[in-house]
Amino acid sequence: MGYELKRQGLKYYLHFCVRDEESAPLLDEVKNIFGDQLTVYADGGDPAHGINLTSVLENPVKGGHVYVCGPPGLVASVRAE
Repeated sequence: MGYELKRQGLKYYLHFCVRDEESAPLLDEVKNIFGDQLTVYADGGDPAHGINLTSVLENPVKGGHVYVCGPPGLVASVRAE
């Protein structure tokens, strides 16, 4: 998806949640694709130390979209915001 967004010249930003950066899948490729349009949240397995969904989602961009994938708890939390 990142490659396609970049190819189309669309505005995008990725909030990437991981347990730790050392074991994050494809992190180098994700960093290469998204560059400064990326924030990585490493929570050490404790969601309380990860992404602050209220803060991230509080000012939606008109006409923008939110895509989410991940464990069921994260997906449910994003949908609840």
